[in-house]
Amino acid sequence: MKPTFGLRELQRQKIFELLEILEDDLIFENISVKEARNWKYENEELAEDKLIRYEYNFLAKRFILKCNPTATHHSLQSFFLQTVYGFLAENVGSSNSHKLATVGCRTCM
Repeated sequence: MKPTFGLRELQRQKIFELLEILEDDLIFENISVKEARNWKYENEELAEDKLIRYEYNFLAKRFILKCNPTATHHSLQSFFLQTVYGFLAENVGSSNSHKLATVGCRTCM
């Protein structure tokens, strides 16, 4: 997702609001080393926050706010997995169901 605001507006409350609606990482392009350093200094409490992940690539000048899967995401994934394997187990047997389909995502497997 391409942000419609600058890195300076990316404060703790704004991050939590964004994480509720983001489905992909939030990428800030053309961020200088100085801007990234200033942001980290102004928001140093976020470095220890387990709910917020970010990274900065100084070669690409790219700052990325990483989108973590929410509890809702995990519950939907779990429901989907149970439904698919339940259907297969009823129709082809439980021992064959895992051979017929691999269901998952990069955050759940």
